[in-house]
Amino acid sequence: MLRNIPMLLVIILVSGCVTVEDPQLVGNKASVYGEGLGVGQRVNGDGTNVSVWNIWKGADGVEVARKYCARFGKTLEPNYSFQGITGYYKCGSVDDSVITAIFDKPNMVEAAESLSECVRSNVAYLDDLMSDASTIATAVAQSCLRELNNLTDRYISHLPNSQALADNYKNSIRSAFEDGKADRVLPYVLAWRSLVNRGWNKETPPTENELPDSLFPKGI
Repeated sequence: MLRNIPMLLVIILVSGCVTVEDPQLVGNKASVYGEGLGVGQRVNGDGTNVSVWNIWKGADGVEVARKYCARFGKTLEPNYSFQGITGYYKCGSVDDSVITAIFDKPNMVEAAESLSECVRSNVAYLDDLMSDASTIATAVAQSCLRELNNLTDRYISHLPNSQALADNYKNSIRSAFEDGKADRVLPYVLAWRSLVNRGWNKETPPTENELPDSLFPKGI
């Protein structure tokens, strides 16, 4: 048993000095020091924070953390911390070019148009022109929840590595789309009322010409 100790120390010391230029990240497991050295690394995160376990120093986990963040269309922030054998990293915001590219996809354009059409139709149907505009906006937004959810699901499906996204991260995206939905619709209600005051027939739903799409201008 004692005769194996020197060899064990050699393996440990070597694994502490060796890194690979392109460490693999498969699921939540990584190979920072190459195959056959130790038990590998375990990578955990929520789409914003990420930890890499079983590394010798924080710098060793940077590339793996960078690959993890890229799954969410994000870049890795430069600052990190290290404690014990675990490195802690943070993903930045989603790259603007990623968001723009997603919203430019044909099925996203179609979903956004469907949502705006729902809003325009329901503005004319639900607005009694007497209730508070915020109340009407809330009612309209709720009536178009199905269209909003459809847009959200399509957005998530286009994110990098969407199949591997954690449920809590996907739920946070859904919350981002849904939070403040009435505030997004409120300008439609105000524009609609202004249109009616200028003589528009209140029984006729406005078109895109009268109320242009402006719910999600290339972002959430």
